[in-house]
Amino acid sequence: MPRGQAWSRSFISRGLADSYRAELVRATRQGLEFGPASGEPVLWGIPPVPDSTWYQHAVAFADIKWPRLAPHSRASMAEALATVTPELTGPIAGRPPARMLRAALYRHAFNPHRRHAPVDPATARALGWLEQASLPVQQLHDPRVIRLAPGAVAVRLDGHLAAANTVTRKHAVFHDALGYAAELGLLPANPLSHDETA
Repeated sequence: MPRGQAWSRSFISRGLADSYRAELVRATRQGLEFGPASGEPVLWGIPPVPDSTWYQHAVAFADIKWPRLAPHSRASMAEALATVTPELTGPIAGRPPARMLRAALYRHAFNPHRRHAPVDPATARALGWLEQASLPVQQLHDPRVIRLAPGAVAVRLDGHLAAANTVTRKHAVFHDALGYAAELGLLPANPLSHDETA
C-alpha cells in the first residue's frame, strides 16, 4: 500500500472495518497497484465486464462485420453463426426444431436489415427461446462447451457430414466471433486459438 499519504473511511461496525482492512492487506500482498486518489487497488475501481449471452454477442458481431462485407460474405457469415448458435444453449424447455432455429437466425437475427421486420409467430417463438436459452459468453472458455459448436459445423441438418470447405468457412467465422469476444474482455482469450496451439 502506498505510504506517505493518509486515507480514511467510516464503517457502521468494527467487523466491516476489519474485513475491509483484511482485503487491503491481501491486495498489498498480491502486489496490486493502488490508486493515489482512492488509496484502494486500481482494480477495485474498474467496472466489471457486463454479462452477455452468446446470442447477444453473435448479433453484435454480425452488426460490426455487416457493413464491410459483400452480399455473399454476409450470407456466409449469417449461415455460420446460425449453425453454431443453437448449440450454445442451455436445457430450456420448448426448444424449437433445429431447422426453425437456423432459419430464424439466418433470416432475421444475423441480418441487420431484417432484424426488426415483422415475423410470423413460429419465428418469434424461436428467437424468444434463443434469447432465454443462450449460454453466457464466459462459459465458452470451458472446453466442454466450446467443442459443441465445431461439432455442429461438421454436420448438416440432414445428418450428413458437411463438405470440408463449408466446415473451414464456418469455423473461421466462429473463430473470428470468439476473437471479438476476447477483444471486448468477455473472454480471457480466444479458446479456439488456445486449442489450436495446444
